[in-house]
Amino acid sequence: MSEVPHRHTLPLEERAPIYAWLANFFVCEIDHETWNALQADGIRETLIRLEPRLKSDFDNPLTSEPLENLREEFSRLFLLPNGVPPFASSWASEGNANHQTADEIAQLVDQSLLALGRESIHRAPWGRLQRDHVSVILDLVSSAAISHDPRDRELGAHLERELLAPWFATFGRSLASRAQNPVYVALGRLIASLYHV
Repeated sequence: MSEVPHRHTLPLEERAPIYAWLANFFVCEIDHETWNALQADGIRETLIRLEPRLKSDFDNPLTSEPLENLREEFSRLFLLPNGVPPFASSWASEGNANHQTADEIAQLVDQSLLALGRESIHRAPWGRLQRDHVSVILDLVSSAAISHDPRDRELGAHLERELLAPWFATFGRSLASRAQNPVYVALGRLIASLYHV
């Protein structure tokens, strides 16, 4: 993976809940429940600061037309070719000696799930996701980082270093630049803002 050093703007224990929250937006299209999560206290203001166009969207009720636009944007960004692939293996530098394949990432994720006492990720549709999917990695890092067991927290930091930090800021910048809908622009900018490169 990328050898460009990344410095985080927040400690891992403060990033962990953000990671858990972000994971929901790459699994499936935004619906009324996830729209309400975007409107939560503090989150709304942060997203508007990152993408001012969101204010008018947030000030209006979520009707079928903007909801359909969000669904189309999700498909365009994360499901179709030439989008923003939500897979760690897609962002590894081709010439990098540390490049991890999807199979290598899957093996590390499965070993980590077992180390954390979790056989797998059961929540639908998470259980069907490839192990190098950003949501699986975000969920895993977040779960380990908020554990009361110091060994789990150490594992979370290791997983973030190995599986997330080398490419996640680049993913965020790519998402912000390719997205047309201000929600996804803001989410991309939020991801990029977690890092200093």
